[in-house]
Amino acid sequence: MTLECEGGVVVVDSLVFDRRAHPERGVALARAAEALQEGSEALVWFLSLTGLRWGEAVALKRSSLDLMRRRVTVSESATEVHGKLVFGSPKSHTSRVVVFPRFLADRLTDHCAGLGPEDQVVTAPKGGYLRSANYRKTVWKPALRATGFNENLRIHDLRATAASLMIAAGASIKAVQRALGHASAKVTLDTYAGLFENDLEALADRLDERLSVANVAPVLPQEEAEVRELRTDAL
Repeated sequence: MTLECEGGVVVVDSLVFDRRAHPERGVALARAAEALQEGSEALVWFLSLTGLRWGEAVALKRSSLDLMRRRVTVSESATEVHGKLVFGSPKSHTSRVVVFPRFLADRLTDHCAGLGPEDQVVTAPKGGYLRSANYRKTVWKPALRATGFNENLRIHDLRATAASLMIAAGASIKAVQRALGHASAKVTLDTYAGLFENDLEALADRLDERLSVANVAPVLPQEEAEVRELRTDAL
């Protein structure tokens, strides 16, 4: 992933929202959501670059964000049960720290201006907790239609966006597991195996580049055996 500035507008050239690259469409989606509800641009970027679940974002307080060090501590989650929000630990029942890019920190700085330590980072337009059903109906679905995305795309699928960008940036399975809050690396691999497989070709290309620069010729097993035989004869 690269972030480039063209005329003051940040363009993401490999943003993934349905496990495929869509140049600039991620930017358009975030802006379309912002036009429908203030604060949505920051929310869409936040979910797309940290991989937090919706409930984790809704429960997030300003004190959990360290914008200088670009970290968010995830220790609580909100779940809607019979129309009421129930707060508890994250799905994995353990807290975690997710590091995010400066690109997001800049947007969160503006978004969080004036918030106190115990204020919610994500709120409804008139205050209070943001409900997923309302947001899907009034913001998410209309923004998808406006930008040409498949309307079946869920807000939760932004976790796949985060995973895709992390993997494209060279993150290991273990690093992606920690960021997404999966119980084990196996869960991460089972869920996003296709993304790692797609990255294998890029890995092979990078190995080729390094070997070419170093002008290294791999030693074949037969050649290795011949070298050992010569050393034995010399003794």
